[in-house]
Amino acid sequence: MKKIADLFISILFGLIILIFSVVPTLLSIYFRADNEQVVLIQGTFLYLSLIPAFIYIHFYNKKEGVEKIQIFKMNKKGVYLSLFFIPLFLVIFPYSIEGVNTSYIFLYAFLYLAVGLAEEVYFRGIILKRLKRSYSWLSVIILSSLIFALAHGSHLIFGEGLDAVWLTVKNAFIFGIMASEVAYLTDNLSVLILIHFLFDFEGAIITGFNAGINLYIKWGIMLLYIIYLTIIILIFTNKKNNNKEVDEEPLTEENVVN
Repeated sequence: MKKIADLFISILFGLIILIFSVVPTLLSIYFRADNEQVVLIQGTFLYLSLIPAFIYIHFYNKKEGVEKIQIFKMNKKGVYLSLFFIPLFLVIFPYSIEGVNTSYIFLYAFLYLAVGLAEEVYFRGIILKRLKRSYSWLSVIILSSLIFALAHGSHLIFGEGLDAVWLTVKNAFIFGIMASEVAYLTDNLSVLILIHFLFDFEGAIITGFNAGINLYIKWGIMLLYIIYLTIIILIFTNKKNNNKEVDEEPLTEENVVN
């Protein structure tokens, strides 16, 4: 029953952030907003979505023992290990020199900072930590990434083609696994907020042929990074289990140290 309840609440929070993403788009269509207005409306709604999130974090942390969102505190060893391959993302920047759209660069920064903050607080903060109460680390990573990916399927509502939506969902699922593993190791969201912001921001300002190259390079780096993180988590989990077994070993004449 507890598993079902935690999964239901996780899906519910996925729907909440989805509403804050869909409503501004519908308003923009209804009022025939131009591109600048669309970006401002979307960004503003995503910043507002943080209000119910932080109310929940503050209130239910006391009631149900849900861990607080870690933005400043972190597992330093986990941060060191999980960030070891992050510099590989720099590989994509040489492909970004040409074909950059600077028309809305500050507006895009405003929007995608909101995206990074809101989506990480909801998906790797509330949802991931909620699922950790009832599921194994592997199930937590898969389930939270599925919820994250399916939330990006909302593009179907606005008439986008199935191919484009499938690409978005697939990209979100891969990113979700990577981000969930980083969150698992670091117990921290600040790094993920920055990565998420840069990931989406760069994708928005790169145009033309370079955009396609950029996407495939990102996928390749993320898949390699996921393999690396999975190995690290397996090592951490095994060590933790072994230490737990040692701590729980009953005292006998053979293992009592005089």
